[in-house]
Amino acid sequence: MKINLLSNFSSGTLFPVIFLKQSFFILLCIATPIQAKQHNDAQLLKNAIAHRESGEHQAAINILEPLQSQYIDHKRVNIELAINYITLKKSTQAEDILKHLQTLKLNPAERKKITRLQQKIVKTQKVNQEKMTKSTQHKYWLEVLAFIGTDSLTSQFPIYEYLQIDEGQEYTGIESNEEEYYFIGRSTDKQKQKNTYLAQQFKTSYRYKSNTRFNFLGSKSYFLWSNHLDLYQQQIENKTESKFQKNFQQIKFDSSFSILSMDKWFFDLRFRSRSHQNSDRTYDFGFGEQITTQGIHLKDNGLQLSLSLPIKTTRLKFGVEYKKKSFNEINRFNNSTATIPWLEIAIPMSNSFKLHMGSRYRNKSATDPYNSYKNHNIYASLFYYQSKVFSTSLTINHNRLHYNIDDPELVNWSTEYRKSLSIGLKYRFENSINIGLNSHFIKTNKAQDNGEDEWYRIETSIGYRF
Repeated sequence: MKINLLSNFSSGTLFPVIFLKQSFFILLCIATPIQAKQHNDAQLLKNAIAHRESGEHQAAINILEPLQSQYIDHKRVNIELAINYITLKKSTQAEDILKHLQTLKLNPAERKKITRLQQKIVKTQKVNQEKMTKSTQHKYWLEVLAFIGTDSLTSQFPIYEYLQIDEGQEYTGIESNEEEYYFIGRSTDKQKQKNTYLAQQFKTSYRYKSNTRFNFLGSKSYFLWSNHLDLYQQQIENKTESKFQKNFQQIKFDSSFSILSMDKWFFDLRFRSRSHQNSDRTYDFGFGEQITTQGIHLKDNGLQLSLSLPIKTTRLKFGVEYKKKSFNEINRFNNSTATIPWLEIAIPMSNSFKLHMGSRYRNKSATDPYNSYKNHNIYASLFYYQSKVFSTSLTINHNRLHYNIDDPELVNWSTEYRKSLSIGLKYRFENSINIGLNSHFIKTNKAQDNGEDEWYRIETSIGYRF
């Protein structure tokens, strides 16, 4: 007797089997990428733990913060993040995470872990407070430096060639001759100037920090008063006499009153002053003929108000500065005032690298209206620190400068584009001696092909800090 198994199922009983198979296949397709993502996130958590165990706490935080935003109630992610915050002395962020964990359902082991972390935060804050109380309120240092460097300026500018025709030469009895000029061509000329210089610098700093905390905008805060004095003088090489002669000297003074909160908010009111004096120059044309030009004397004062606040691991800074420049009588047409609002963001990329990006807008009003302009600047700086021994920086600037007087009948150009690149290296020895290498390159392009300037400086330095 033959038995047909399919005959035992009616059409009504066969359909649920097919439907279940299709549903299982759909669920499998959905679950596979979810499981893959969970596997990747679990691997990220393992990587963060490995970074913490190797002492790379900021790298661990960079992994854990995005995970915590996805899995806000994940206990292990929150605990790991709190541990790293505590290690980096970010007590406020750690306390917020522990408060959130206490709202979740915890087993006895987890509650014990959170209690230990809270005790560690209290202990860390107490130690920091004791250190602050014991530490001196007054800090100061003195540094002397010597430089040798090279400046180079190359200028390219157009030369317009004209054909001159004096119509009055063909006639007699004409009282006023009229000359006509016809444009016949244009060429480019170049001038280059290169100088070697020596320089000396004297820098000193004094800072006062109050040990008494006070409430400011609902947060415990400290008062800071910082002062910096900088004396600089430069001698330029006189190639004809094979000696160095005095070029210029300047004095800079910077004083700021700041409030630093426990939440890392930073308010700063800063006064800047600079006095720059160029030496008189005597030019010898031979046959006993000499011309002495009066040196430039510049006074530059500024007042700046700024605010810095933390946003997770980054820091946002913004402010506004007012500057006033005044020159001696022969150059007083260069007197000017400027208002400069600015914005900057600082991003820690790792324990050693930090990136700064920002923008400034300078609105300059000069006594001579032809020197008044508006300049939009954007910049980026990358800093590298290897403990306290070696540091380096790279900064890129782009400026678009537009003069207020832009009538083509009055000026040849009204817009300039300036790009600059600067690189600095510094190495500090254990005996307070440091050596440095700095380079700076600026390129300026004038609109309508009206010229191009290239300037660069390379200098080395040696210094000693007392």
